Amino acid sequence: MSVKSSIGGWAYIWGGYSEAPVALEDVAKKLSELGFDGIEMAAFPPHLEPNTKEKRAEVKKLFDKYGLGVSGLAAPFPSPATSAKEDYIKAVKENLQICIDLVFQSSGLTQMNHQQAFLAEWIMRPVFQKLLKSGMYLPRCAQKKA
Repeated sequence: MSVKSSIGGWAYIWGGYSEAPVALEDVAKKLSELGFDGIEMAAFPPHLEPNTKEKRAEVKKLFDKYGLGVSGLAAPFPSPATSAKEDYIKAVKENLQICIDLVFQSSGLTQMNHQQAFLAEWIMRPVFQKLLKSGMYLPRCAQKKA
């Protein structure tokens, strides 16, 4: 098995690039030219704006065009310390959908079938339940005092 390499797309929208972010297509093209195998998708503007199914399909096609897989996702999350539990869980689900649309489809799956959707939910459900029981998603003011 050969070693594969990827780089974070977020590196081209923040820091030294925050005033003039590099377009996602330019990033994908350059990474491909440099021999990278993948990209850690930055799910932030301007690379994923708006965050819609159509835009995610467009991004997937772009990565396919340049032969890039998705190695990870840098995704926006509200603070669990200051957010309502429902808002945080909504963000988790939205970010999971990004993974499904980009990662599953980038790996050759053109559509999640019922079995794959069940498997994704089956894998994630214990994680969500464990985190919810720990109070991790609850704002500090809503957590039960010991």
